[in-house]
Amino acid sequence: MKCLSLMQPWAQLLCLPIKDVENRGRRSSYRGPCLIHASKTFDYEAIPWIQATFDADKATEIIGQLSEYRPLPTGAIIGRVNIDDCVAGDTSPWFVGPWGYVRTEPVLFKEPIPYRGLPSLFFEVPCTREVPCCDRRDEYNGFASGPLLFTCPMHCRCHD
Repeated sequence: MKCLSLMQPWAQLLCLPIKDVENRGRRSSYRGPCLIHASKTFDYEAIPWIQATFDADKATEIIGQLSEYRPLPTGAIIGRVNIDDCVAGDTSPWFVGPWGYVRTEPVLFKEPIPYRGLPSLFFEVPCTREVPCCDRRDEYNGFASGPLLFTCPMHCRCHD
């Protein structure tokens, strides 16, 4: 399955129902499910950027949601999203360009899966047939709850 590696807290924000666009330096034609890997690096400019971009109440809300997950996991696959589009412009406050990967269906895994990321646009995570995930979204906050195993997409070769 494709996997995208991001610094924290951006990885966490993408897996929560908060950040709807991931900014990248180049375009991608990939569309579909994508695991999200939190690299071992933390972007210390993220919190000041959030405070400068959003009004005080919204920034406090976003930072508060991140605080619920302290410490933020690193060096692990923490969730999955669907990449629906790649755009050169977007009205989302998260878009700064030059390219934005528009994501939907964010799922934050209950337990991070330790995994060494790779410095590429997308990297392939070998299919193990079943990957721990979550099945239901809490009505109040959109977070996933309840265990489930999802199988990898059929286009991979492990099902042959």
